[in-house]
Amino acid sequence: MCFFFKTIMALVLIFTSAATGNIYAQSFTLPINISNNDWNMDDAPQVYGDYVVWRGYDGNDAEIYLYRISTPITPPINISNNDENYDGSPQIYGDYVVWEGSDGNDEEIYLYRISTATTPPINISNNSGNDDYHHQIYGDYVVWTSYDGNISIWTLLYSISTDTIIGSVSTNNFWDNDANPQIYGDYVAWQNQNESDWEIYLRRISTDTLIGNISNNGGNDDIDPQIYGDYVVWWGNDGNDYEIYLYRISTATLIGNISNNEVDDSDPQVYGDYVVWKGNDGNDNEIYLYRISTATLIGNISNNEVDDSDPQVYGDYVVWKGNDGNDNEIFLSSKVFPWNMFIPATIKKALR
Repeated sequence: MCFFFKTIMALVLIFTSAATGNIYAQSFTLPINISNNDWNMDDAPQVYGDYVVWRGYDGNDAEIYLYRISTPITPPINISNNDENYDGSPQIYGDYVVWEGSDGNDEEIYLYRISTATTPPINISNNSGNDDYHHQIYGDYVVWTSYDGNISIWTLLYSISTDTIIGSVSTNNFWDNDANPQIYGDYVAWQNQNESDWEIYLRRISTDTLIGNISNNGGNDDIDPQIYGDYVVWWGNDGNDYEIYLYRISTATLIGNISNNEVDDSDPQVYGDYVVWKGNDGNDNEIYLYRISTATLIGNISNNEVDDSDPQVYGDYVVWKGNDGNDNEIFLSSKVFPWNMFIPATIKKALR
């Protein structure tokens, strides 16, 4: 079945209950399948503005796909588009998408500009023999971790406008390793492994200041930081299981454990007033939503009988990977979602 008619069927399922000329999907319910294929290899979704990116299979290898939310009838496009090497872990901000892919020798970081449909994508790490990965993008900057070919793994900072690798943001000892750097505004957060465990570190770019260890949870691992605005989130061990932790930059305050349960919680993401993460409901993995300003756990927003994972949040949208009963697909959910502006008049008429 072609993408067009699958999309129409999805819209009918979601929106035929609308009573007025405007068609809406209600708050954080009834997600739609936007990857919509049979390859069982869609994962790692990211959303920014009007676009969603993810890794998918093209019948030969893993590629990076781009989907425009405001034109739901248009199928996603393959933006990495190579036939020899796997691509993965896409990230999106503004007009740019970055991902890691092999150049036939080692893992490199690639950059794609949406507005100009840059082809081929630009290799911005561009080294020989050293693997580059764990990339993130914000504004004019991209960060990633790079193995130095000896012992340590460092966090590097790159400027898009000047096409320059500025240098390392970490101050590792000989045996230390960095992983999972994140960037927002003037700050970079990452996890660092010293002799005892993994901790979360923070640096301010403009002043080149190492703020230091913000998790400070001696003996227990803290990993996978995410940063937005005034907040950093990560998952860390409380001595019993993994929980979600929240830190406020402006007050240098560890707000604490916001999941606070007896099962493992992981993969947090933060945007604006909300944090989402993957947690277990006693049956399978679901997607949970938390509001920072009210310190409220809103609850399970995927709420099904199969495993859901890889949540991402931006504005009114949450995306994640879930199973449709046949294979893994990418699902989109939102708050009061004005689909009326996206649907051609002929389709709206058919849906009434």
